[in-house]
Amino acid sequence: YGVLMALYHSTTSSNYHWMEIAGGAAGDPIWGRTNGGGGSEIATTTTGYTANVWYHATYSCLSTTSRTIYINAGSSHTRTDNLTVSLNRTGIGAGLYTGTTIEYFNGHIAHAGIWNIALNVKEITDLQTRIPLSIRPDALVSYWPLGDFYGNTDNDIRTAKNDLTPTNSPTFSQGPRILYTHYLGGS
Repeated sequence: YGVLMALYHSTTSSNYHWMEIAGGAAGDPIWGRTNGGGGSEIATTTTGYTANVWYHATYSCLSTTSRTIYINAGSSHTRTDNLTVSLNRTGIGAGLYTGTTIEYFNGHIAHAGIWNIALNVKEITDLQTRIPLSIRPDALVSYWPLGDFYGNTDNDIRTAKNDLTPTNSPTFSQGPRILYTHYLGGS
């Protein structure tokens, strides 16, 4: 297991959205795990991943009763348990549980982003080949290229408000091929 991306609350272990690989589970799926409001759930992709191959993973949290996990814009699974989550931290490549960093991801992550809306399936499909800055830029809250065209940085190039703090000396790598469209800025 390894956390790809995590949104969580810094003072409690009972509030989070985690997107993680589940290599220890049958079929090697991607999980969207949510814990909040006294309950928890896991949405599981219907197909899995293969080591050393780039995949696009998305965990879309539309509301307190609708969360969907995708792998390569398909193989989706939606959970509808009523869970309210309070979040104030972001992690990429690891999760945080009761103040301790856990479930480090052993692999490569590129082009991580957070939107304040749920992207539709066409937009999620487009993210497989296009830079996140070109998909609903008005709703893009944070974007971390984690290498490639923008250089080896873990800074939030969308808002410069949510820069990451590296833990355990992560390295940067060449990400998958995507289309770098010209971005003019704006909200």
